[in-house]
Amino acid sequence: MVRHICAICGLILILVLASFYPFLPGSYDALALPLSRVAQLTGTVGLILVPLGALWLGYEIRKPQRHATSPPQAPRSRLFALFALLLTSLLALVAALVALASSGPALALITLGLWIYGVWRLRPHLQQLKHAEPEAFNPAPLYLTAIPLAVCVALLTLAAPATAFSRNYAIAQSRELIQAIEAYQQRQGDYPPSLLAVWPDYHPGLVSISHYSYAPDGESYNLAFEQSHLFFDQLGAREFVVYNPRDTHLIPSHAAWILVRTPEEMAAQQGWYAVEATAFPHWKSFWFD
Repeated sequence: MVRHICAICGLILILVLASFYPFLPGSYDALALPLSRVAQLTGTVGLILVPLGALWLGYEIRKPQRHATSPPQAPRSRLFALFALLLTSLLALVAALVALASSGPALALITLGLWIYGVWRLRPHLQQLKHAEPEAFNPAPLYLTAIPLAVCVALLTLAAPATAFSRNYAIAQSRELIQAIEAYQQRQGDYPPSLLAVWPDYHPGLVSISHYSYAPDGESYNLAFEQSHLFFDQLGAREFVVYNPRDTHLIPSHAAWILVRTPEEMAAQQGWYAVEATAFPHWKSFWFD
């Protein structure tokens, strides 16, 4: 049983770390967000396994006493195992679809491959359940209940702090870039027309943010990055964090609007549904659905 408890704790740790991986400092990793979404999905959608796991766990707890006083019965653990296999297969399919939409076929195939390998490893245990009801306690329902619940608790508890840390870290990392832009303006009299280059040189320093986006705006400029979010933190929304030294922030929904609308129209309607101040001067968060 100790081995199974360690395995459950290890799986919980892996899923939690994978979920929060995009919010960690480090070099940009294109797989960070897809891996996080698959891990979050495993924990959140995995809640559908908890009722089955609870029923199975209750059956396993009562089983020794029943066997001591009653004649052998048909193996019911196999029914629980088959239902669990069906639900986890659906969960694996959904996770593969999320991986496909987020990253492409490679991650989706890896997700399905890992699931197929896991089912193949479980085949001998399913065969044993087919012929007889084991008298020993089956730890499988502990996996079905403990892992989704623990991952969801971690996501609910740490989602907002992780987002705030990531946002503040990326803003703090921009200090050197902002100083370089202002120094250019003092030398040249205008802000740089573009920072497009093969090597951006100034990095947010977070795993999920590849670069800062820069755009001049008359006598000012906008410096922006997109902030990642967990499922339990502003589900479906996209947050863009923008710096403008004159507080004339511009972050439109569509590039076409910049080409066809007047500056007055752009200032009046940019497409975001909410804006929030940050803890840093001239930085604001813009929310899009």
